[in-house]
Amino acid sequence: MHIEIPSRFPADWHHQLGTRLAPFPRCFTFHRLRIDSPDVGPLPLTFWPDLASFVEDQRTAQLLYLRTIPSDLSICVAFHKASQEWQVRLYHDCELMSATCASDYEQVMSAALTHGFCAADTASMLAAAGND
Repeated sequence: MHIEIPSRFPADWHHQLGTRLAPFPRCFTFHRLRIDSPDVGPLPLTFWPDLASFVEDQRTAQLLYLRTIPSDLSICVAFHKASQEWQVRLYHDCELMSATCASDYEQVMSAALTHGFCAADTASMLAAAGND
């Protein structure tokens, strides 16, 4: 399956946050979830940044991504400045479903989109997913 790496924010996207948001993905779209049932097929889930959640200090910058419809699913992307490491954490409500770390943006994004939400909680995940 081809994975499309999310594009980043342009540095001039926002007059105050532009350069600070530039390392982060513009959005996430999961075209498939890792589930065991072959009849589910494609189920695109798109997550958009919650700019009010952007937090940055000397060590870390992080941004939360949410659905546009009511959903218990969220994604937190963090960049650890000293180690130059990216971390993508996928949540169902407050439960961590999966986490991916890498020092390369393309690697961490590809892994997060490939592995997606763990298949262990398929029923509640699909119920929470809804439609865009």
